[in-house]
Amino acid sequence: MFFAPKDASTSTGVLVGVSALVLFGGETVCTLTMATFSSAILSNMASPIVCLGGETAEMPGMYTGSEYDLAGFAVGAVERSCIIPRLDQIETGDILIGLPSSGLHSNGFSLVRKVINKLEMSYDMPCPFQRGTTLGDVLLTPTKIYVKELLPLMKEMKVKAFAHITGGGLTENVARVLPSDLAASIDANKWKIPAVFGWLADKGNINAREMSRTFNCGIGGVLVVRSEESKSVLNSLTNSGLQSSIIGEICKKEDKSVTVHNLVEGLDRCWPRTPVLLQRKRVAVLISGSGTNLQALIDHTTEQNSNSSAEIVLVISNKPNVQGLTRAEKAGIATKVISHKDYKSRDDFDEALHSTLTSTGIDIVCLAGFMRILTGGFVSKWHGKMLNIHPSLLPSFKGHNAHEQVIKANVRISGCTVHFVA
Repeated sequence: MFFAPKDASTSTGVLVGVSALVLFGGETVCTLTMATFSSAILSNMASPIVCLGGETAEMPGMYTGSEYDLAGFAVGAVERSCIIPRLDQIETGDILIGLPSSGLHSNGFSLVRKVINKLEMSYDMPCPFQRGTTLGDVLLTPTKIYVKELLPLMKEMKVKAFAHITGGGLTENVARVLPSDLAASIDANKWKIPAVFGWLADKGNINAREMSRTFNCGIGGVLVVRSEESKSVLNSLTNSGLQSSIIGEICKKEDKSVTVHNLVEGLDRCWPRTPVLLQRKRVAVLISGSGTNLQALIDHTTEQNSNSSAEIVLVISNKPNVQGLTRAEKAGIATKVISHKDYKSRDDFDEALHSTLTSTGIDIVCLAGFMRILTGGFVSKWHGKMLNIHPSLLPSFKGHNAHEQVIKANVRISGCTVHFVA
């Protein structure tokens, strides 16, 4: 059963709770509204309370001072033989059916508020991506509940698993209903993404990976069904007024549990981005080893949705045959080995570096695990144009194996440092 004090704003929480019961194939045992519970709840708020796990919602910037969040809950029942997900029955070739969302579904609002604050917008302003309403009304569109449409299908044992797309977005929620050896391949071209998601991605400069792990991107729920029953399930959903679509399938897991293809294109279609008419800076990265920092730079600068102002055009290593060179070659980036052992002095080595950088038309030099001390003459030539990355909060833990030093020192806070070399 669930209780919802009628003078408290718990309707969304309770409805989402009821919807969550469908994750296991269950339905509510009973419903009961008791206004007399309100005073009891409020009086007991002053008593010691134990807050467990997900019952504590941290929403920075939402609750301040004497404000509080009153949440509802739901309890349901399901026959043991009907409990889902049926992990032992999920197999490659099973079909993923996406249920359309009505909007944000009450998730990702910390990020939404950051975007709104950055743009210096107010929630009562006309909505920039939907005419005839305000921005706040669109963002607070009530969550779509799927209980009525899904329970008949579950009672007929046509649904192997149901992923309710809440906090964690598409990628994290779908992964929760899959066996460890299987993965979900999702194609964002298979459904129409609401404009609110494209607008947020554009104005917040949020890349596709972050969008898929924060928001539902237009899919409020995902069903896993047998391929042979997919048409029957779709017809049932359509007849009940829920225009759903096949958005992917189950496959063998090779790397990620969930992959969302074509999301960048889908977001661009629903809200075309403003083209960036800015020439990207030509960057050279200097390395000496495995190139883990280099890989992070490559990933960001080549991510279609990142709008990076940098382009890595050259990777130089003072050591041959290191993994960082392989990473660069795999990304189609030119590489060069300039070994310090081939030069009689540091000045000669640095001059060879400088000559290569200038002849390549480099704008910015990035030191990413480059284990050579550069001369003052070289540094002065690249003053204000050379950055260094170090995996600790300098000046602490300056040397090699910074992470190991941090752990051994039992420090409470660590991080990384990016600084100009001078």
